Order: sequence, then C-alpha cells, then structure tokens
Amino acid sequence: MSRIAMIGVGKLGLPVSVTIALKGHKVFAYDADESKLERYRAGIPDTGSYEPNLRGQLREALSSGNLMFCDSLEQMWRNMPSIIFIAVPTPSKPDNSFDNSYVKQALTDIDSLPRDDGYFPTIAIISTVLPMSMRNEFATLTRYPLVYNPFFIAMSTVIEDYRKPEFVLLGYEYVDSLTNRERNIMTDFYKEIYADEALEPPLLHMTWEEAEICKMTYNTMIGSKIIIGNTIMEMCHNIPYANCDTIVNAFQYATKRIVGTKYLKGGMSDAGLCHPRDNRALGYLCNKLNISTNMFNFIMGSRDKQSEWVSKLLIQHNLPIVILGKRFKAGSNLTEESGSILVAEIAQRMGGEVHFHDPMLNLVYLPSEPHVFLAAIDEDWTMSYPYPEGSIVYDVWRRFTPEAIENLKRIGATYIAVGKGK
Repeated sequence: MSRIAMIGVGKLGLPVSVTIALKGHKVFAYDADESKLERYRAGIPDTGSYEPNLRGQLREALSSGNLMFCDSLEQMWRNMPSIIFIAVPTPSKPDNSFDNSYVKQALTDIDSLPRDDGYFPTIAIISTVLPMSMRNEFATLTRYPLVYNPFFIAMSTVIEDYRKPEFVLLGYEYVDSLTNRERNIMTDFYKEIYADEALEPPLLHMTWEEAEICKMTYNTMIGSKIIIGNTIMEMCHNIPYANCDTIVNAFQYATKRIVGTKYLKGGMSDAGLCHPRDNRALGYLCNKLNISTNMFNFIMGSRDKQSEWVSKLLIQHNLPIVILGKRFKAGSNLTEESGSILVAEIAQRMGGEVHFHDPMLNLVYLPSEPHVFLAAIDEDWTMSYPYPEGSIVYDVWRRFTPEAIENLKRIGATYIAVGKGK
C-alpha cells in the first residue's frame, strides 16, 4: 500500500484523508491550524464541515493506525510519502479570480525541505484553480513533478463522491509520453483505491490546462442545468396545464444528447462553495481573455434574475415572508451561497419583511398571523410546519403530498406549487 501525505485537512482534505486511510494506505496529514489537528487527533471533526458519519470514520481511521496528523511539514516529510496531495483553500478575490497564495506557499515550503536523492515525491494539487495556474504560477516553485488532480465532489457527500466518482481527472505538464513517472504513480494509486469497488472509474489523462478547464467548466455545466430547470419552472408556472416535473422527467430518455437529469429540476438557485464562485471566476477569465461571449456572466446573471422572480412571487401579497430552510442542501447544515439567502436579500431590497425558520440551524419563527411562506428546502418537515390560517404557501420543489395540501386547505391556507400552471 502507498504512503500518502495531505496538506490541508479542511472540508475536503479531512474526509478524503479518512477515506484513503480506511482503504489501507498510510496517510500523513498536516494543516497550519494546530487547534484543528488537536481536535482531529481526539476524533472530533469540524462541526462546520457536515459529512455523514465522519466522526465515526475518523475514529476508525485513527484506531487503524493508518491516519496520522503531523505537527509539521518536516514530520510529514520524514515519512517519505510517495504522493503529496495539496488541498488548501483558493478563496475568491474581489475581482472573482482565485487567490492561489496558499497553494504557492505549500509548494514553496515543500521545496525548502531537505533534499534526499533517494526520495522524489509526486505533488498532486486538488485545490480548484483557474486555467493556466499550474504552468504559469506553480511549476516554477518546485523541483518535484506536479499533477493536477481535482475532485468532483459536493459538500456533505465528499466521502461517497470520492469513493464512487464518475471519472478521475489527472493533468500533467505533457501527456505525449505514456511512461512518465508521475502518470504511473498516480495510476497505480487509483487502481489500489478503487480495486474493491464494483465499477472502477476511468482515469482521464490530459495536460494541466485541459484538466483545469475540465474541472471549472464541469461546475458551470451543472449551473447551466439548474438555470434551464428553473426557466422551465417559470414558464410552466405561467402556462395552464403545464407541469415542469413532467417535462424534465422526459429528458431522462434523451441519453444521446442530454446526459442525465440530475440538477435539471425547477427549484432554488445554484448554491454551494464551488459552482457560483467558479462561474464568477470563469467570467473574470473570459473578460481578461476578451472572449466574445461570456456565458458564465450570463449564468450568474440568470441566477440572480430567477431568484428575483421567486422574490416577486412572495412580495406581491404584501405580507411578511417566512423562508423555510436557510440551508441549500437537504440533510446538511450548508448555507454557503444559499438560494434562500439570495431570495431573502432581494425581497428585503424590495421592501419585504423576511424571516427564516430552519430547525437544523436552530432558527425558529412560528407566527400566529398570516404570512407568505416559501418551502425552500427539499425536506419533509416543511409539510408539517404549523402554518397560520390565511397564509400562502409556495412549494418550490413541488414535494407536498395530497394529504399535506388538503391539510392546508382545511386551515384556510392557500397552497401554490411553483412550476405548475393552474
């Protein structure tokens, strides 16, 4: 089994380190935040990084002896890992480009460690970066071979997404040689990782630039599907006898031209740590490169416009507004770039009074007078919320059962399924 290092053990690095360790590999993890490492050694993951069963899996990895949290890069280095993964943040800058300083610092720190002619690790960057970052910013900072190996994961399902990816993306300086050392090392590692999975994912080998573009535009394609799904929802809401679910469900059969229906569903706007910021960053890049058509800015503008449309639905009734669910992802505690927050901000700018009710976040708002409600989170409890008589309930996910709808009618509340024309 391989000896692996992980620099940066936050929302991405920690669950991936745990997964690799549970696969039998030795993992030496390091983070500049010493208090974080102390919590992890005690088997306590960050509460802000929601991941089902992570606490139990972390403790299992620790007890196996395969996961060690190192006090320093030097301690990590002395264990001579064959692959050093870098999973540090690349936060957005005011101009929407990414701040690569943490990646650069990690590479510089690695290169300053004592050189041993018998030890020559491969460095794999998994942090999200803009195209041209690898060649123009990172390559000159290290003597060791660099691979760009971004993951296609979502917060709260990192472990599951890493264990069962659609494909593994591996970017190199050049791909004309089929025998380059880092390609062989990464291939062997992933064949070990997925050896006991029912279906081994394809390993896609390409240049740094191709991998950078692939990672970023993958997220943009997801945002595009959400925009299309919400466009269909808005159309169907205004056209009699039209149900947006009927339409998008038809696309599951369009496997030749439209692959899969995931994300193609009317609902709240695209959200999370990755998709919106990646679209903004690519919009920045298109402006910088003077690209004729900037679809990324269009996607983000459409996201705002569609959220504004939802806000207008709520505002028109001249009642206080309650948004059920401040989070954007069912079963998680995630609120980053939440569509609920965006709708609330727009409605407030329009003069609306807006409140949140979200039990998972300990946000409680239980009015006794009529309000306008937006069931913004795709969870069952929205159907059993104690709606006051005379209220108006917008179901943006169209999840309310006939029984729940009938209960609303009995108390004199109005139910409106967003995306179903009357």
